[in-house]
Amino acid sequence: MPRDENKKAVPLGGEERLRRVAHYETLLDALLRVIDADEVSAASLEAVREQAAALERYYTGEAWRADLAADEAGLLPRELKRGVLSEDGIHNALEDYRELLADAALLRWQDRPIRLTTADGDVFEGSADVFSSEYGLHEYGREERFIRLGAYIIFEGEISMIEEIGRDALCGFYGAEAVSEEIRELYRDFLHAWCAETCAPRFRPKWSPDNPTWGQCSITSFIVQDLYGGKVYGVPLPEGGFHCYNVVGDLVFDLTSEQFGDRELDYDEANEQLREVHFADQDKRARYELLKRKLQAYRDRK
Repeated sequence: MPRDENKKAVPLGGEERLRRVAHYETLLDALLRVIDADEVSAASLEAVREQAAALERYYTGEAWRADLAADEAGLLPRELKRGVLSEDGIHNALEDYRELLADAALLRWQDRPIRLTTADGDVFEGSADVFSSEYGLHEYGREERFIRLGAYIIFEGEISMIEEIGRDALCGFYGAEAVSEEIRELYRDFLHAWCAETCAPRFRPKWSPDNPTWGQCSITSFIVQDLYGGKVYGVPLPEGGFHCYNVVGDLVFDLTSEQFGDRELDYDEANEQLREVHFADQDKRARYELLKRKLQAYRDRK
């Protein structure tokens, strides 16, 4: 009776080795299906955490080195699938898993209202926009994940604590309690779009991420009108000019009211504002278009 050459290549104890290699090969396949998927979620990564841990123990232990030595000595059947014994293969898979797991730890905060405290004790609040280390390297020359809160960029290594806060806590504008969640969400989106370049030139020297609505009233109000209709009104200011806000149906709201701090405005003493008049100023029209683009870019990325 002819001998089975494959079985001849398996030394004493080799059957156990074959079962072990096949077992860890199955775990590696499960891990690769997750990390190579088009969309990787925190839930899918968590589902293979035990498999990844088992592969890590195997790869860093004596059994993997013994199995690799047996393979290099030609003691394993040629048809045995053994990608798990490729050092680059298992090492890269585990590295990719760890990287994705770290990404997921921050990604869980995406689009959620948070309070973030840095290692230096600085505190920031806002709707979180999370970016990968690859994007950090491309944009800022720093290969590290980061969170954008409005105009602030906080890299992962600078973060001490993150906690979720109520969405209403991020909406301190006039009329926030009366409008729909959709309009409150629009306000939170504007927080990612307002910047010094969209601020009115005469107010720009005092614009800062701490007061992002400063100098943004008219162009913001006309964008809101684009989306929800209604009318734009202006409260006369003692220092001259008007502060713009929106009236849609019975709702009166002012997305940029926070720039005035505790100062109260008289919304009953207001005049309708026409875009034709405002946009006769070409600089204002350009800032309006820029803010629309920045707002849409952020919404497309969400």
